[in-house]
Amino acid sequence: MPALAVNGVTVPIARDQATRDVDDGAHRTVAISGRMLSTRRAAKWTLTAKTVAMLPAAAAALEVELRKAVVSASGDLAGGVARQCHVEMRPVQLLTRKGGALSVFDFTLRET
Repeated sequence: MPALAVNGVTVPIARDQATRDVDDGAHRTVAISGRMLSTRRAAKWTLTAKTVAMLPAAAAALEVELRKAVVSASGDLAGGVARQCHVEMRPVQLLTRKGGALSVFDFTLRET
């Protein structure tokens, strides 16, 4: 299983460049006529990450997926389950080298 995949595209995360947070914020209780029917605790998952420098072809495929409004994130960093997430992307960094340009993506995934 990859560390992170977005809509099936493997994301190469740079070493020590991923931070995962779980916000255990919402707690909802449903009661009718004074009788408790259910309680539910909601945890929201957030991942902030930066990729390794990527060649143009791989970077283009990943950028298409990261530009979508809602994506499916899975892999070890997602806790081993598929999660529906919103993507917040920061500007793409372009690194130049002899053979051409490399792209580095910096983004945040927030579970919906």
